[in-house]
Amino acid sequence: SYVCGETYGLPMIEALNVMDFDCFVLGNHEFDWGIDKIAAYADGDLTNGEANFPFLGANIFYKGTTTRPDWIDAYTIVEYGDIKVGIIGIMGPGQESSILTRYIKDYEFADPNNIISENAQKLRSELGCSVVVVATHDYNTAINNKIAALTGESRIDAIFCAHTHALVNERLTRADGISIPVVQNFHKNVKATGVTINLDESNKMISSTVNVYTPSNYSISADVQNIINKYQELITISNQSLGSTSSTISESTLGAYAVDAMLKWSYSESNFDGIDAAIINTGGVRAEISSGYITRADVFEVFPFNNMVVLVNIKGSLIKSLYSNNKNYLYVAVTDSIGSYSNLNDNTIYQLAVIDYVFENTRYTQFNNLSTSEYLQTDVLMRDILIEYIDEKY
Repeated sequence: SYVCGETYGLPMIEALNVMDFDCFVLGNHEFDWGIDKIAAYADGDLTNGEANFPFLGANIFYKGTTTRPDWIDAYTIVEYGDIKVGIIGIMGPGQESSILTRYIKDYEFADPNNIISENAQKLRSELGCSVVVVATHDYNTAINNKIAALTGESRIDAIFCAHTHALVNERLTRADGISIPVVQNFHKNVKATGVTINLDESNKMISSTVNVYTPSNYSISADVQNIINKYQELITISNQSLGSTSSTISESTLGAYAVDAMLKWSYSESNFDGIDAAIINTGGVRAEISSGYITRADVFEVFPFNNMVVLVNIKGSLIKSLYSNNKNYLYVAVTDSIGSYSNLNDNTIYQLAVIDYVFENTRYTQFNNLSTSEYLQTDVLMRDILIEYIDEKY
């Protein structure tokens, strides 16, 4: 995460290139830096890095349209001898809410069912595919069941899932009685899945087998090792120790650290010179830190998003309603002099430090009517504040 965060994913693109990937299905994290950073790898300019595989997202549309960005394809076709396999790529609908508002405001992820059906029929009837599979950045039982229910030329032979970081090896039965595999690879290259589809003499699927592999059991290729060597300086920085811990630091503790770090952070800018309260969302905390040395890379695993700090002058009543209505989704801290968020005076103006994901998210209506003079978007990453905090604490 650290190396990709510093380079907008370029080392991963280079690794996928040498691994001869057939396609890449876009997910919500491709929007983390703004989708234009990924679009640069499909712009034909070799000087900024270029993917030698297509990016798929059949249901990623400009908001209010059925038009995809021109660098995103609905499907790709891979040939195995005289057999053509169509791969339809889908973004999980509803994942817009997991993306920073400014990066997703121009896009939407449409319901995929009709899109899959139409593209599958085209791949079989017009483009000569004997096999059609769906790769979806999602694991949604209801959607998977709808995919498996598609019939005739729209039928799907396998579903490759993602997003939920689970190891999945399941089966669904199509309307024609054929059992199709539904698989997912866990996360972070811990597992890899191979699906073999067996065809009859007329090139129709009759059965399939699934094999799950553990990549760490295999040696690194020379090409991938060369990429690792190329980025070794960044890897070394990522492995720098911030301290050590004798026990695991839980996600909830790290969330508490994050708001405490923001609370104690000093930022002097006009009328933003003393922080009274701090808030982040629980979903921004993505991992725990195991016992032993704590590295920069560890903190990136916990907080992979480039969330900036926003300083807000806001009434105590709004802070209280924000947290009270969303307790399960937020971490909050207030200064010792206040003691608890419930002690905030309703009509007193407090300075709140909040990450931009929360500030911009339409779910949190308390920020809706603020004037531009009442908040300040800083260029400071919350993660950088936390790195300093952990470095001092441990």
